[in-house]
Amino acid sequence: MSKALDVDISLFTETNSEKQNEIDKEKERIWFALIHLSGLFLLFFPTIIIWYKKKDYIKEITNHYRDVVNFQINKWLFYMLSGLISFLFMGFPHLIYVGIVFNGVITIVNCNKLNN
Repeated sequence: MSKALDVDISLFTETNSEKQNEIDKEKERIWFALIHLSGLFLLFFPTIIIWYKKKDYIKEITNHYRDVVNFQINKWLFYMLSGLISFLFMGFPHLIYVGIVFNGVITIVNCNKLNN
C-alpha cells in the first residue's frame, strides 16, 4: 500500500516508537516521583515495595531508591536527636515540628526537581 501511495513506511513506524518512548519516560518519571513521595512516611516499606517491583523494569530507580532511603535514615536520626534534646531540656519540643515541616518541604522540592 505504501508503494502505491509513494509514501515511506518508516514515517508511520518511527512516530509510534518515539511516542512509546515518551510514554515510557513519563511513566518512569511518575514512578520516580512516587518513590520520592514515599519518603514522606517514616516507614521504609512503601519505598522498598516500589523499588522491589520496578527494579527490573526501570534502570535508574535504584539510584532514587538509595537517595530516598538515605533521606529516611537521616530523618530518623534527626527525629531521635530532636526528641533527645526535647526530653533533656523540655524547652525545645518545637524541634520535632520543625523536623516534620522540613521533611515535607524537602520531599516536595525533590519531587518538583524530578518532574522539571
